[in-house]
Amino acid sequence: KFTNKNTKQTAKMDLKKDLKLLKNDIFRNISDGIENLGLISLQLMLGGLQEMVRRQEQRNESVFYGLLTRKKMIQVTRDCFAEIVRISRNICFEYGKSNLSMLKKLSSRKVLKLTDQLKNESLDGALQKRAIVFVEQKFTAESLCRILEEFARLDGSLSHMTPDFAYSPGSNLNCKDPKQRELINQERKKLKDTLAKFKAGSTNTIVSTSVIEEGLDVRSCNLVIKFDFPQTFRSYVQSKGRARAKPSQYILMVSETDQIMKRRQYQEFQDVEQLSLRECHFKEHEESVFDSDSEPPYLAEPDNPESARINGSQALQLVYKYIQKVPVDRFTRLTPVWVVEKVIGSLQDDLFAGLGASSSSGYVVTCHMPHKTPFTAPVRGPVMPDKKLAKRSTALQICRLLHEYEELDNRLKVKKREVVEEDEDDEDVDEYNPNQRKTGTKRKRRFYLKEQIDKLKCEDEGPFFLHAVKMKLFQPNVNFKYSIYHPEQDEASFGLLTSTALPDIGPFELHSPSGIHTATISYSKQVPISFNQLSLAKLFHQYIFTSVLKITNLMNFKGKDLLLVPLRNGELDLQLLKRFLDSSPSKKLHLSAESKEFVIYPTYKKKKEHYFIEEIISFMNIRSQIPGENNTFEEYFLEKYGKELQDKNQPLLRISSADKRPYMLIPTETKTKKKNKKDLYNTTLFVPELMGIERISAGLWKQAQMLPFILHRTSSLISASKLLEDLSYKVSPTPLILDKFPESDLKHLFVKLLEVRKSSHPNKTLPSTGNILQALTLKAANDCFDMERLEVLGDVFLKFSTGVFLYYKSLEQEDFNGDEGDLTTKRSKIVGNKNLFKIAENLDLAQKMVSSQMEPHSTWISPGYEMLELENRIIGLDAQFDEHLNGEKKQSLSVGSLLSWLTEEDLGEMESKTGSELLSLAAERCVENKPGGIKMKNFKLISDKSQADCVEALIGCFLLNSDQTGALEFMAKIGIDLSANNSSENVIKRVPSQSSVFMHFSPQSDAFCDDHVRLNDQGKALSLYLKLDAQKIESIIGYTFKEKSFLLQAFTHASYGDNRLTESYEKLEYLGDAVLDYLVTAYIYTHTRAGPGRITDIRSALVNNNMFASIIVQTGLHPYILHYTPMLQNKIQAYIEDREKDRMTTAEDEIDRSLGLINEVEPPELEMVEVPKVLGDVFESLIGAVYIDSGHDLMKVWEIYSKLCPQLNLVLDNPPVNMKKQLMEKFPSKVTFTSKPNSVGKVTVSAKIAIGTQHYEFRGLGMNKALATVAACKLALRKLN
Repeated sequence: KFTNKNTKQTAKMDLKKDLKLLKNDIFRNISDGIENLGLISLQLMLGGLQEMVRRQEQRNESVFYGLLTRKKMIQVTRDCFAEIVRISRNICFEYGKSNLSMLKKLSSRKVLKLTDQLKNESLDGALQKRAIVFVEQKFTAESLCRILEEFARLDGSLSHMTPDFAYSPGSNLNCKDPKQRELINQERKKLKDTLAKFKAGSTNTIVSTSVIEEGLDVRSCNLVIKFDFPQTFRSYVQSKGRARAKPSQYILMVSETDQIMKRRQYQEFQDVEQLSLRECHFKEHEESVFDSDSEPPYLAEPDNPESARINGSQALQLVYKYIQKVPVDRFTRLTPVWVVEKVIGSLQDDLFAGLGASSSSGYVVTCHMPHKTPFTAPVRGPVMPDKKLAKRSTALQICRLLHEYEELDNRLKVKKREVVEEDEDDEDVDEYNPNQRKTGTKRKRRFYLKEQIDKLKCEDEGPFFLHAVKMKLFQPNVNFKYSIYHPEQDEASFGLLTSTALPDIGPFELHSPSGIHTATISYSKQVPISFNQLSLAKLFHQYIFTSVLKITNLMNFKGKDLLLVPLRNGELDLQLLKRFLDSSPSKKLHLSAESKEFVIYPTYKKKKEHYFIEEIISFMNIRSQIPGENNTFEEYFLEKYGKELQDKNQPLLRISSADKRPYMLIPTETKTKKKNKKDLYNTTLFVPELMGIERISAGLWKQAQMLPFILHRTSSLISASKLLEDLSYKVSPTPLILDKFPESDLKHLFVKLLEVRKSSHPNKTLPSTGNILQALTLKAANDCFDMERLEVLGDVFLKFSTGVFLYYKSLEQEDFNGDEGDLTTKRSKIVGNKNLFKIAENLDLAQKMVSSQMEPHSTWISPGYEMLELENRIIGLDAQFDEHLNGEKKQSLSVGSLLSWLTEEDLGEMESKTGSELLSLAAERCVENKPGGIKMKNFKLISDKSQADCVEALIGCFLLNSDQTGALEFMAKIGIDLSANNSSENVIKRVPSQSSVFMHFSPQSDAFCDDHVRLNDQGKALSLYLKLDAQKIESIIGYTFKEKSFLLQAFTHASYGDNRLTESYEKLEYLGDAVLDYLVTAYIYTHTRAGPGRITDIRSALVNNNMFASIIVQTGLHPYILHYTPMLQNKIQAYIEDREKDRMTTAEDEIDRSLGLINEVEPPELEMVEVPKVLGDVFESLIGAVYIDSGHDLMKVWEIYSKLCPQLNLVLDNPPVNMKKQLMEKFPSKVTFTSKPNSVGKVTVSAKIAIGTQHYEFRGLGMNKALATVAACKLALRKLN
């Protein structure tokens, strides 16, 4: 029994619709068919009618009125239909076998008359007959078509006839139901195919309803027969106009008994037709389409003569259309209630009305709009003379209010909610963008010129500031097979010359093969440098990067960057610099006590290879046999190089390579065992006489090998420091170091993430430059740290804080007035990767990011060097690469794809080859799948999404160091100002805050709709609290609400019209979802060392509608949900019964079972739903209510959540495998996915699985591709298990 007007009206309309459907679609169709077409219509349509009855039986669970009533209706339908079929078959049996004679006896006279008209194959003029037979009903169209097919088969005089039928697609179908929407699409395709066949001549007779009377072009028709006499003049004119070909005929069929009346009506049609033609010729102006008795039309813009406008009848249609567009769950239907009152005015009013004045007597209609519309009070229209006009007048009032609430746009169309509006300046049309990759995505990549840091420049004019680079062996590698070098014991070291004094940097670790080193850069002093000394310093600098490190191939030295200089005991080593004045060939090696300090190279080799001397082997000389060979060293060099060695007794040298390029930013696994003496000399040995020596010592050479990594760290830290300075943060003068985040005390860290500092203070903790650098370092950089975990934390805090901001802004009418769909759309626009990328662009974040592995020989640009001309040419060729590819290869292209198909050898031939030759060569490799691979030195290639991720990581970085307020202040500086005094429009426009103080929102005082409710409906509120049994809910969750209206809203479903004091739960659900997402992620982050993928899997298992539904039922909160939806109640009951029936023995199995159930939002078909979404939604809305009522106390919310969710730590320790991984493991290499957006703003993903000869396809729905993929996988696993 329903007490609410809207719910009663919904049930009443649903019952009326179903009753009408059963009567008309089944019994009236049978009756009309027998009367108009004969008993043969029933026989030929028996299968279709039986299917119709079966479909109605399947709808038993999806009705809005009593199931008992529904079952009785179906039973009566089934019994009556069975009796009709029995009688029909008995009659047909009496006529004997199926033949032409029986067909004529079972057909009506009208059908036989029609066949006479269709017998002749052509009209006068030898034109082939193309006929359209118009009927009123869909059933009649299909039945008559089947009858004509039988006549064409059995009657030779009609064998030329090829009939088909047509009717309006979607008749009696709900376009919101995915399954029925599919039927509508099939019917549309059928209509299109039928008309195409008719036009081509393969079909020459169409039996159709009025669907092709108007709007559809059927020029080939030359015979129109109105089997059912036209009901209106419009139908007469439109059907007559279908006979386009010449000559043509138009025939009206009437029974003999109706001839007189129909002839009169036909004459009236002709008279009106003639009158209309005359009027059209002499018409002077457009007449008003609005009724004179109704109210004036509503204009969207009264001052604009071209304004959109609607009259009363259009307004009525618009009200229903608007309600259909309001988003609700799949079990709920919203219905307005129209209450008609007769108003009797005074006698005096009636007298005045007789004289032409308006009367106060008549009818008034009051409309009670359902929940989730902006109206909390009924809308009452003016007094009108009749009921129809009164209803239309009220509808006009509603449309006016909807327009004021911005639910209708200025075209008076219902505003679309699903699509996030694109920025007008979204894409740069002049920018090379193969396959039109979307801004903010992973596949949209761009080239960025690497940042030239001003602090790391050295101008020729000075001043010159000297900085000492100090290295120390911190932890030797005990397994290192060569001599271990201690740089801290060496008098020689490196210094840096800059024109700006640098802050002290370090210490930070470097992992060389000999062990872990620490490096620091410290300011020494300002030094005077002469022009000659500067020139020598430049020569030394070039020598280190070109001859020692060999990393300047194809590069040009331009100067201006920092200069590398040699130091001895901390002072500039002028003696060493002077060696670079001597351009004569390097000295030859003469053995002495200092020989082991030399770096040597074989003079007999064309390519210069450098080595360290590990040992002078005095017991071996050039006459000794080469290990593993049959000849001596003396014989070998004479035969191979023509070198006759002079000193026969010179010892040999055991060496180690000085040209190795170890990666020093992360620890390397060293499992090499020390060689024994015998193995030690079973290697390449050198002859001293053939060796040349380099200008610097072995110690300085070894330090030089660490220099690129030291300089890389230095520039990265300074760049991170500059980011803070650019945002007006006061950077501490302490050394720039790589330090870890404060994650030692996990419990304390978790509490810190939940606390909110209400005001800013001058001594707040800022992230260190090392922390910032971590947030700017991608995983692809292969460093000892990256931004991945920070990005997860920043992402969830951004969504949480944006959710809170938009929730409170939605309460302010002047900011924006929207439902949870609008909130979700706005949040998506703020937190989306596209918006975050644009923020990253504003910050020049790409310049500061560490996006790829630091490789001195391929990705690192040596100070003072550049290869801009070469790399600019490569970028130019990359923009032409798509012109040389086709098909799938072309579709896979993005910016920078060319780099994968060029080689280092190609770079050396850039000057000798044309661009077309290089592109053709690269395209050939691409087609043959023979990748090359080059990397850029002056440029970075970074995706938009990576930059967006770094913005999130920076937010996470500030959150960990500076708490929520610090993170919010940082967000405000970069253009995500979520302060209470800001507007949502400014946030969407990315307007940075100019204030140094962040203003938090004060908690909402109550959930009531307006002040009228607060002042006048407290008694009603108390009544609803009692009906809700608020105290019982509070005892279950362990929390007493200070303001019960929040609890009332949290448990109010959109169908529950008795509560007009608050809105339904959707906005609180939106808020609760954001709160839970943040709390659970923070807990996982602080209680595990899981990576982002693992964090996502754990969070997905804990924060999902199925898990929340399980909690609601498990704790016994489901009976308190206030709703009036029988379908929903049936689903909840079925869910509870299934839980009891399938109860699992272990908690892990119960979690897996819950997660594997099909949620309401996942399948296209409603019948597949196992978990009604409302259960999980109410849990989220309850959390949102507690968050507000507790004064935004996240710790209190966490206490309640952790109490209600005992599975928390179980999932944390052993998270379930996600659905996609389960499916891929079950059917390896047999699953493919395809995706496409659908018409309701969601994404559909199809999972196609090939098992032997069987092929399966499962379609899942979701708000994004990831969720839709999970849904498809879940459906597949449920079916195939």
